[in-house]
Amino acid sequence: VSGLEFLAALGLYEVPIFGVVITGSRGVLLMGWKCTPQTLNFIIDRNLASFDIKEPLGAFHFAVIVNRIYRQAQ
Repeated sequence: VSGLEFLAALGLYEVPIFGVVITGSRGVLLMGWKCTPQTLNFIIDRNLASFDIKEPLGAFHFAVIVNRIYRQAQ
């Protein structure tokens, strides 16, 4: 939420911010954004993809998702 408010203070809206919540070897990717100065912050908190980075396939899936986010931002 603080990242969204920081971008809003700079006048940047509809810019997604991504974060990872990790417990042990399991992680969940979160996303949030703010549409206009008058709107609330939107944070996706349901039906999240989770990754077990202890497993090779889970680590690969996580790396692919992070790469897609990076390439989308370019």
